[in-house]
Amino acid sequence: MLLAVFLTFWTWLYTYARNRKRFWIGLAAAVVGTALATVVVGDFILFALWVWAVVDTATKPESYFRNLSA
Repeated sequence: MLLAVFLTFWTWLYTYARNRKRFWIGLAAAVVGTALATVVVGDFILFALWVWAVVDTATKPESYFRNLSA
């Protein structure tokens, strides 16, 4: 959970085999959000990405992170 709070989409590298698509979408959103950060829209994109990573990680059961070989 702390990884998601502090590292946003980078937390999906921990479970990359399962969350490959989410990681790449998150990375693309971060690049676009950072590019648009000079405009207010970029801040909303980066905040939404952060919320998505935290909520996605928080809603997974603990067993999801223990059984990474599947």
